[in-house]
Amino acid sequence: MNYRVAVVGIGWYGFRPVTPDVSYKEMVYQAAVRAYADAGVDPRKDIESFVTVAEDFHEGTSIFDEYTPDQLGAL
Repeated sequence: MNYRVAVVGIGWYGFRPVTPDVSYKEMVYQAAVRAYADAGVDPRKDIESFVTVAEDFHEGTSIFDEYTPDQLGAL
């Protein structure tokens, strides 16, 4: 099998040890919005599927990747 993968845009919200003013969900959303803008795509029209991956141990929440699809627009 020959699969082709491309990264077409990147986005990040910022890195701080404590974020009392914003939740992790808002940070994921802001990073996603910036990645879509960087790529010049509309997630509702141009993206067919989303794949999310997170390591529970590092995130500190069980089944953390279950929390990210909503913020990416993958409802």
